[in-house]
Amino acid sequence: MKRSGQEHTASWEGDRVRLVIATPENVRFELDVAALPSRAIAWLIDLVVMAGLLGTGTTIAQFLEPLSRGLSATVVTVAAFGVQWWYGALCEFFFKGQTLGKRAIGLRVVTLDGRPLTFSQAVTRNLCRVIDLLPGTYLVGGVVALLDPLGRRLGDLAARTLVVRRQTTTPPSLLAAGAALPFAKRPEVKLCARRVHKKERRAMEALTIRRHHLTPSVRGELFSELATHLERRLRCPRPAELSPENYVMAVMTAASSEFSSKNRTESP
Repeated sequence: MKRSGQEHTASWEGDRVRLVIATPENVRFELDVAALPSRAIAWLIDLVVMAGLLGTGTTIAQFLEPLSRGLSATVVTVAAFGVQWWYGALCEFFFKGQTLGKRAIGLRVVTLDGRPLTFSQAVTRNLCRVIDLLPGTYLVGGVVALLDPLGRRLGDLAARTLVVRRQTTTPPSLLAAGAALPFAKRPEVKLCARRVHKKERRAMEALTIRRHHLTPSVRGELFSELATHLERRLRCPRPAELSPENYVMAVMTAASSEFSSKNRTESP
């Protein structure tokens, strides 16, 4: 399937589903789709957390009841409303697609192109949960998820999101990580960065944004290929102490800076 110039291909390995995404900049990366049992466990953990939050709110309300019944009722109402409607949305937005349950199981919600979900997407997928829960046992959401190739419930379909397994492997070592920014500020690097094409800049940005969703081997291979291409075309040698990943990020930083400076100069 295609979306916004991207190609999405689902593949099955046993009981695991993997979504392969190819961006318009020819950057390919994979998302490991979360299985329904792991999502169910994460939801049960979240239910325990929400019950705890509601219990805390009730305890506070009972403490305030002798002082003001109106205030006590308000605390209960606010706690119930906040936990039921906003716990999932706020957690997923502020904690990069994770509730406490998803974090414990190693899951994350992302957009269909692998980016962090927006606030409106977090709100949409959680507001639709009231339909997914019908008739009180998550039957609607479960049936829809079983029928969807990527295991999405109605909330995910409406918000255009996907629950994936978080990468738990150690990312590739970053040699001299602190040297990337000084390298980007070198005059000769800035001069080379002016020759960066629009497609190359988009490719660097796309790969940098999605690097945390890649397996270590794929991540290292893609950065190495892109770094080699940039070295040859820009004639900008990569220092031995700089990893291909940091080299690409340094060139991207320099190119973005030069692009912004050019736009300011051309502005009336």
